[in-house]
Amino acid sequence: MYASVKYWVWLADLLRRKVRTTRAATPYELKNKLIRYGLAQGYDYEAVRDAADALIATTDDSCDTFF
Repeated sequence: MYASVKYWVWLADLLRRKVRTTRAATPYELKNKLIRYGLAQGYDYEAVRDAADALIATTDDSCDTFF
């Protein structure tokens, strides 16, 4: 799990704001961009992947799992 709930909430909020300004043709591309952005901000991979999965899951399109 994560160091704290605040860590995940801050990350989810950061990615949620990024989604509004990111252009992507497919959910897979959007997820990839969100993961790269989260990693560039210094968050760990697993937390970023989980937060991106949660955001992508709220859309109508399906997304392949990113490894």
